[in-house]
Amino acid sequence: MFSENMSRGYAGLAQRSVTNVNPKNPASYTGLYFTTFDLGLHAISSSLNDENASQTVSGAGVSYLNLAFPATPYLAFSGGIMPYSQVDYTVNESRQNGELGTENLQYNGYGSIYKFYGGASVKYKSLSVGFNMGYYFGNQNHSLLTEYPDKSEDIANFLQTLRSEKNQFGGLQFDFGALYDFKINETTNISVGAVYKPKQNLNLSSDSNWQRVLPSSSTDQVFNTDSTIIFDLNSTESVISLAQEWGIGIDLYSEKGWTFSADIRNEHWSDALLNRIQQEQLQNRSIFSLGTSIIPNANKEGGNTFWKRVQYRFGFYYDSYNLKINDTSVPSYGVTLGFGFPLRGKPEAGLLDSGVPYSRLNLSFDLGQKGTTDNQLVQETYFKMTLGFSMNSKWFVKRRYD
Repeated sequence: MFSENMSRGYAGLAQRSVTNVNPKNPASYTGLYFTTFDLGLHAISSSLNDENASQTVSGAGVSYLNLAFPATPYLAFSGGIMPYSQVDYTVNESRQNGELGTENLQYNGYGSIYKFYGGASVKYKSLSVGFNMGYYFGNQNHSLLTEYPDKSEDIANFLQTLRSEKNQFGGLQFDFGALYDFKINETTNISVGAVYKPKQNLNLSSDSNWQRVLPSSSTDQVFNTDSTIIFDLNSTESVISLAQEWGIGIDLYSEKGWTFSADIRNEHWSDALLNRIQQEQLQNRSIFSLGTSIIPNANKEGGNTFWKRVQYRFGFYYDSYNLKINDTSVPSYGVTLGFGFPLRGKPEAGLLDSGVPYSRLNLSFDLGQKGTTDNQLVQETYFKMTLGFSMNSKWFVKRRYD
């Protein structure tokens, strides 16, 4: 998710801009006047709470890398890479298992699925249509280590096992968008956008095994103590299906420097098929987003003061989420805040002189909550910061000399 969309409550299905790429709706690419390079980094801190304990975890990574450009006033292209799904967890559980006594379980998972995409958009009068073609790829690994500390060393070493599952994903997916823009007065426009993504399959290749292990006393590593693996299932080929999605949005914007956006999205997960998720745990997902932004001195005299050229953004969102755990929904909601700091040049200067690039630093914050402590579940309170860098310049310009 790009930093500008994030800071406006993740809204953007109807947003089009001369300087900002919006892959949420591929029809928006024709709004670009500049060749645009975008890079985003994020950091997140989460507090996890249940009825008995709490824990704080954190992480960081690359959010997106993108390049887009207008080839003509009626045709534009975009391409990039971004994470689609990430797994990174360690969960410890201790329970009693009859004559075996205490049984300690450690669940681990790590890995990412990425989306590499390319898209195009064409424009006819006030109507634009576009598409993205994405290729999903990556690996996600899961393991379960079982230990029996109450048993003697020989018996414990015999009983201790490590179950591992390595998954590799790959496949194509398409999404489509349309956007209609019209003027309601001399300074104000409305854009109406719609997107659709059909249900499509990804290939899944899994390698699983179950082996006896001996934990190291000096490290967290485990070592195989048997030359024979108890259970081995190699290269199982299957498919997972991603949900059909649709969304509509409206964007009201003015030459005076303010915007207001609202989106509704729906993802039909109830008939999808995911790895390690039971069908009855899936539910349809609805997402509502509201966002606004303002530049105090946009296109005004005396607007050279730095803070009056900053774009200030605010937003709110609600996400019903696509999973039910213990027959309980785990929705999320949050508020967002962001700033677009001009680093070099002005958009209006770039429009007049293609040799003057325009750059902006986008800083976004998301404070939200997900889940509940009911029915022995975990509630997450999170704070996410995204730092985005956007550079604009004009390509495909024929130089002229006097």
